[in-house]
Amino acid sequence: MLQRIKAVFSNKLLSNSVIYTLISFINKGFPFFLLPILTRSLSTHDYGEYALFRATTSLLLPFIGFNLSEYVMKNYFTKDEYPLSKKISISLMVNIVVCILVFSIFSLINGDMVYDFVHIHKKYFLIATVITLCTSVNNIERNLLRSENNTKLYSILVIGQTLSFFIGVMALFFLHKIELDLLIYVELSTFLLFVLVSIVLLTKKYRATFYYDKKLLKLAFLFCLPLVTNSLFAYIFSLSDRFIMANELDTKSVGVYNATVQLVSILQILAVSFNTAWTPFVYSKLEQKINPTKLKKVQLAAATTFLLVCIVFYIGLSYSFELIVSKKYAEGIPLLKWLILGNFFQLLYWLNSTILIYHKQNWYLAIFSFSSMVLSLGLNLLFLQKYGIEFASIVFLISWIVIALMTFVKSEMILKKQNLHNNFSGR
Repeated sequence: MLQRIKAVFSNKLLSNSVIYTLISFINKGFPFFLLPILTRSLSTHDYGEYALFRATTSLLLPFIGFNLSEYVMKNYFTKDEYPLSKKISISLMVNIVVCILVFSIFSLINGDMVYDFVHIHKKYFLIATVITLCTSVNNIERNLLRSENNTKLYSILVIGQTLSFFIGVMALFFLHKIELDLLIYVELSTFLLFVLVSIVLLTKKYRATFYYDKKLLKLAFLFCLPLVTNSLFAYIFSLSDRFIMANELDTKSVGVYNATVQLVSILQILAVSFNTAWTPFVYSKLEQKINPTKLKKVQLAAATTFLLVCIVFYIGLSYSFELIVSKKYAEGIPLLKWLILGNFFQLLYWLNSTILIYHKQNWYLAIFSFSSMVLSLGLNLLFLQKYGIEFASIVFLISWIVIALMTFVKSEMILKKQNLHNNFSGR
């Protein structure tokens, strides 16, 4: 028995998955405890606008972050004429310059136009740009920690940031001052604090500074452009339903839909945690030219386990939904099965997309995401107003099925080709 336990923890992928899962459960626990407080303290309208604020932050990430955290992580495992420190430096420079540009442009736009565009107030949009910059810089630092297998510092930073936000919101709660403005200001303060920590760590360990090199910038751009396009399309088909909902229905509907999504996102902890360990694992194994059959076995085991968890999670959440978020959000119960299945297919997508990224087949991911985005936008724009928020959750599921299947087929083609190449080289 002891030998089996030792064997489990000697498996780097499995042990890191366990660690990241524990980190994520702790990290997600704080927002989970906040959810009943926010849904009861804020009106459904204000909670809906807060959901749109968070969605705006996510939609801005491909533009400001430009997926440079993935570029840095990929280059941690590969070497060329440029040292990693310069790649980190130029990534930070691009993030900062783009953020300043976006912030400046929207500062000059009339507030009513901004509200009509994203259904949040102008000041919230500007705050979202700053938070997006902080997120991108934090992602660079934390992806490096993942690559180094430095789970201790990774957990301190991730949990510390969430805990700081939790304490800030709880302070507002006990002071009876939970309102949308203060909630967003607390979130901004938390991100500013931890981005300073990330900058200090990057500067100290990797000597990151402002750096420009035309050739390196071009290499980073060519690597990231398809990833950015893919991320943008993915975010649009995942988040555009909130904005369409606000336009076709109302922000109350957005609040109900988002509260349901937040509950289901607890399930996503397992998927995200596994993917956090899966990405560097796949990169290192593919670099070692591992037999693709071994990779497929791990994929199958992960997918089967996650499906069983999804079934149990659905049964439990169906009975506890109103207890957690209150009866005024009961309209979200029928959405659960569709959103949970959507998260299952999202894991299947992640299991295979990493293979495409490693083999620099990033444009395929962009094409797949574009297809799902068009499908999602088209269906929601045509039928959301008529069929309501449950229809949006069904479209969410359909979109992830489409992109997961296309990514699976392409990854199978890549692995088959690699296997043939390995067999030929081994002769």
